[in-house]
Amino acid sequence: MSDLLCPHCRQQGEPVQITTVKALVLEEFRHLLTDGPYRLCQTPDCGIGYYGPAAPALHPYQLKAPLHFKTGAHPRYACYCNKVTEDEVFHTVREKGLVQMQAIIRSLRGEAQSDCRHKNPLGRCCSERFHEIIDRAKVHPDKPAKGDKAG
Repeated sequence: MSDLLCPHCRQQGEPVQITTVKALVLEEFRHLLTDGPYRLCQTPDCGIGYYGPAAPALHPYQLKAPLHFKTGAHPRYACYCNKVTEDEVFHTVREKGLVQMQAIIRSLRGEAQSDCRHKNPLGRCCSERFHEIIDRAKVHPDKPAKGDKAG
């Protein structure tokens, strides 16, 4: 059981495939990798990203992509494959009235890309989270998105 807990905050992390970890660790830290298994700590104020029972903990600064759920993450991606941020989703819903994930991505980036296993830190599709952001934008259309300047 203790292998499942983050060594810093002692919360249980999400299991992540080694292919995801290898794809997201910066080259200068790849020598720290083992064959796994790895977990991803999602505690916002914890300084650990990936960890495993036989591996040194990896910190967010050692990764190619920011961990959207960590305090101070910038940018906060709603979709890692297409590098679409939460703010862009909010703006697109509010300004263009688009409410479908694929339509928002096409509007912002053209053709949508999909490589979740290698680009999303959790190694899975972001669609559930993306739709939650769309729903927040629809419910609070006048409320600034995180990072927006109210004024």
